[in-house]
Amino acid sequence: MMKKLVLGTILAIAAAGAQANDALQISDLAATVYQGGGSGYVTGTATNTSASRIQAATIAINLLDASGAIIGTTSAQATGIEPGQQWKFRAPTTQPYNRAVVASVIAS
Repeated sequence: MMKKLVLGTILAIAAAGAQANDALQISDLAATVYQGGGSGYVTGTATNTSASRIQAATIAINLLDASGAIIGTTSAQATGIEPGQQWKFRAPTTQPYNRAVVASVIAS
C-alpha cells in the first residue's frame, strides 16, 4: 500500500488565466504526491460565478521544478456546471515536481 504525503495545502495560482472571464473561480488548491514517486494529483474547487451554465470547462495546471521551470502539465475537465455550482476537480500527476500553478481556465 502506498502512503501519501501532502505537499502543502495551498499552491500558487497564476494570475493570468486563473479565471475564465470571471465565470469560473478557482480556490482550495492542494497537492498530494505518493511517497517514492511523482504520481499523485492536484485538487481544488472551481465555482461557476456567472449567471449561465458552463457547458464545458478545462483547467490546465503547470508543474514546476525548484527553479520555477515548467517540467510537466496536467489538467481536469468537466461539463454542465450550473450557476453557483462548485466543481471539486482532481488532476493526476505522474512525475515529481516542487510547485503547481494554474496555467489557464477555459469555460464555454
